[in-house]
Amino acid sequence: MAHHGAEGRMPLLLLILNKPPPVLIQGHGRQSLSDAIITGLPQVISQADAVAPWKEKIDETVAWVTWHQIADAVRGRLEVTNPADVSVAASIRRLVDSITSSIAWHDEVRKKPAETNE
Repeated sequence: MAHHGAEGRMPLLLLILNKPPPVLIQGHGRQSLSDAIITGLPQVISQADAVAPWKEKIDETVAWVTWHQIADAVRGRLEVTNPADVSVAASIRRLVDSITSSIAWHDEVRKKPAETNE
């Protein structure tokens, strides 16, 4: 399987998830990432015999992280970052606040039950 323009680089599919796997796949229940990808491969690869090489690559090309891990990492870096320039420090603080508050806001929205128009 050729990766055009890769020139020796490894492909990566990075999935950002609400919570760690298994993931919920509509009509298939909770599945490992590998099983979830395999379930969908025939729908995106036109030739049935072309699915096998992709299956072999899943474990070495797919990675995942949760939104909360990203927020924790961003907050953690802020604690050890100490730029001398006050303006740079304020800008970094605003970015960290924006990232972490956005993640928290989306998490709250996701947890709210869907409103119905009755």
